Amino acid sequence: MFIAQNFIHSKTELLILVKKRSHFKATSLRMDEKEFDFKLDNFGLAQMGRIRSSCNGLLLINDPKIEGKLNVVNFLTKGKAILPQCPSGCPHKRCGVAFGFCPSTKEYKVVHIYADGFGYEIFTLGCSNNNWKCIPGPFKEPHDRPFNLDTFHWSDLVSIHGKTYLPTLGKKIDKKRYSLLEMGGYLSFVYNFSNFQIDVWILKDFAAQFWVKKHSILSESINYTISKIPSLPNKYEYSLPDFQKLVALASLRNGEVMMFKHENSKNDGRIYLYEIKHMELKMFKVKIKDESMVVPHRSSLVCWKSESELLPR
Repeated sequence: MFIAQNFIHSKTELLILVKKRSHFKATSLRMDEKEFDFKLDNFGLAQMGRIRSSCNGLLLINDPKIEGKLNVVNFLTKGKAILPQCPSGCPHKRCGVAFGFCPSTKEYKVVHIYADGFGYEIFTLGCSNNNWKCIPGPFKEPHDRPFNLDTFHWSDLVSIHGKTYLPTLGKKIDKKRYSLLEMGGYLSFVYNFSNFQIDVWILKDFAAQFWVKKHSILSESINYTISKIPSLPNKYEYSLPDFQKLVALASLRNGEVMMFKHENSKNDGRIYLYEIKHMELKMFKVKIKDESMVVPHRSSLVCWKSESELLPR
């Protein structure tokens, strides 16, 4: 009960991962509770592996020293589980992987896609045989795939329960203009509708596949401000960003604040926070480059209990 209450009151932070040669450095971004601002702090170890997914305070992370190894870690309790090598022998560099909790079985599972022709690999944390389970993929022949095998690679997965479809917009969805996020406990579809409008949909009812357009961010209605950035060129001082070039990264404050990155901001590190209630868009400068990753995370005292568990130490 104490652990559950502690987790309910914990605040979502964004872990910003920056690649440093053979390892990653993580910085924690936390929203200020009183001001429309944030604080940055170091997170975890000085040299970390790549964080792939977060669930209930547990992080799925590449082992920084052993290629092809995945670990589940709780940095708050220091608990750690080392997963066995997956059957495909994947080095976990260009694959898709996610870590989630199954409420019906009360189990934590890792879902891995090395190549859809090989299938899906699923590992249940604490399973008695300590083995991965293989499930066939959806495509039997190369020509069945809706992508080019020479240029395509999997991104990390969005963890949801079962299969779902995107909302119906009345026109063809441009795959380069949308993002999938978790917002306030719902799967969210963020679509860059035009230069002046961004629509936010949420999957209100999974069983009925019922999507609801929750917000429309309109350039003509927002209050646009900037933080004090002495080094920022004057041309950015009052210029509203092109909405079609804003990439949604994550949400904070239980879905009340959205974080965007400008797709052309690799040189000056601009990010934008949008507060839905007051319709305020504010620009900041943070070192989030193109190769950087952002992972929403909430710290907790959660651990797992099994024969293979490594207890907090």
